[in-house]
Amino acid sequence: DYKKVWKYCPFSWYDTEYLAHWLEEQASRGLILSSNGFLGPFMSLKKKQPTRMRYQSICALPKTDDVIGMVSLIEDMGWHQVCNARITDIYATEDMNAPDLHSEAATEIMDIKRMHRWIFCTYLIDILIFSLLPLSECFDYYRGYRANLIPSVVQGLVFFVWFTFRYICRRTSFSKQIQHLRNNIPFSEQDYHRYLKT
Repeated sequence: DYKKVWKYCPFSWYDTEYLAHWLEEQASRGLILSSNGFLGPFMSLKKKQPTRMRYQSICALPKTDDVIGMVSLIEDMGWHQVCNARITDIYATEDMNAPDLHSEAATEIMDIKRMHRWIFCTYLIDILIFSLLPLSECFDYYRGYRANLIPSVVQGLVFFVWFTFRYICRRTSFSKQIQHLRNNIPFSEQDYHRYLKT
C-alpha cells in the first residue's frame, strides 16, 4: 500500500490540457494520481517513485452504445482509467508512445463541446433553483410582507453573480482549448505558468 496525500490542485477538471500537464509534473516528483480523484480543489495522490506518466481526460457522457467495447479499445491502446472527475474520465499511461485518446482535433473538439453543453444546462438549473426561486418571494411584497423583499433580492443576486462568474470561467477555458485545437497551437509552458499563477 502506498501512502496517500491530498494536495491542492490549481486546475479544475475542465482545464483538461493544463490539468494533464500538472499531473505529469506531480508524477515526476513521485506523486501519482489515485482513484479517489478530486475532493473540492484538492486531489488525492499516491507517494511512489518518481516516474514519467501521461494523462488525458475524455468526456464521461455516453458516446456510444458499446461503452464496454470503447473502454476495452482504450485499454488496448495502453491507457487505464484512474478516476472520474465530474463528467470527465481521467486516464493514465506510462507508455510515452501510446496513441492519444483523441485520434484527431475534431474529435477532441466534439468532446469539449459535449462537456460545455452539460456545463450550460447545469448553469441554467442552478440559476433557476438558487436565484429565481428566492426572487419569487418578492411577490410577498405585494401581499404586505415587505420584510422578505430585501433579503430575497440580495440572496438571489448573490447566487446569480456567483453561478454566472463560474460559468464564464468554464466557458472561457473551453473556448481557449477549442481555439488551440482548431489553429493547431502547441502546448505552451509560458501559458501554463501564467494560468497557474492566476
